Amino acid sequence: MRDFNISRTLALVGLTLFTLGLGIGPIATAPLSEGHGRKIVYLVSTPIFLLFILGCGLSKSFYSLAICRFFAGVSGSPPLAVGAGTNADLFPPRQRAVATSMFLAAPFAGPALGFVPIFSGFLTWCTNACVCVDPSSAASQRNTRAGNGRNGA
Repeated sequence: MRDFNISRTLALVGLTLFTLGLGIGPIATAPLSEGHGRKIVYLVSTPIFLLFILGCGLSKSFYSLAICRFFAGVSGSPPLAVGAGTNADLFPPRQRAVATSMFLAAPFAGPALGFVPIFSGFLTWCTNACVCVDPSSAASQRNTRAGNGRNGA
């Protein structure tokens, strides 16, 4: 709010647009994953997501931040759309409940236990956005090398 000199209500637009992007993205990515496989959807969307998150961290105006947040939500949504199918491909039925529970708990545990909550008081919002890019890209590369199944899982 201070950096862009905007009201509290307008500051919520970034979060709203990100959430809207998370809702719109699976409309395109779920059918693509069925036709072309899950791996290609992950490989294409992850670098785009990282670029838009980096764009959020480097934004000089509120409008560029809002646009980057929306497209980060759209390009970051494939794990939400095809994550359950990936778990079904990777784990046998007896192990699927534990794997899916961990998959569903990760978005809640990550922000609470991860790097950003510990150090966010010492960093600016721009630095927080840029710091989140590196671990995301490392995890993406590790998962891409591991999978080579029918659906790319």
